Amino acid sequence: MANKNQYLCVLIMGLPGSGKTTVAKDLSKKLKAFFIEADDHHSIQNIIKMSRGHPLTDLDRKKWLSSILNKARESLKSQNVVIACSALKEKYRKSLISLNFQLVYLKIEHDVALHRILKRKKHFMPPSLLESQIKILEEPKKALEIDSNLKVNQISEIIVKKFFLN
Repeated sequence: MANKNQYLCVLIMGLPGSGKTTVAKDLSKKLKAFFIEADDHHSIQNIIKMSRGHPLTDLDRKKWLSSILNKARESLKSQNVVIACSALKEKYRKSLISLNFQLVYLKIEHDVALHRILKRKKHFMPPSLLESQIKILEEPKKALEIDSNLKVNQISEIIVKKFFLN
């Protein structure tokens, strides 16, 4: 729970197309929190690799996760933080555990995710990588799980009620 002396970090995770970025932006705006888009922390090499249809390895993700962690730690010194990050494997989430984040899992069906990915403009991840993302997904055991088909505002309201109004 958030209190006056400690800032809260919310990690919004899920498959591509689940709405992580859209929800995180909306939530951070409502909370006046710092927003971190994990995609902005990928190296040029990772972006090129993904744009060519090659999935990232755990090693590829190591510096990416470290960059997210460092940015979040710095921001948490002065405000709440909302992170949009796939964080598909448990070990990726564990690498961010020192943030003491509240985890939100936006659950999405394959066909809906694919439809949303196909509609995206100017994103480096091609639809062909969706299958590799589904393959490595380790659904979290302890998370606020929300259906990604809900409206963005509804999702944000659920998160605020759960983590900020108690």
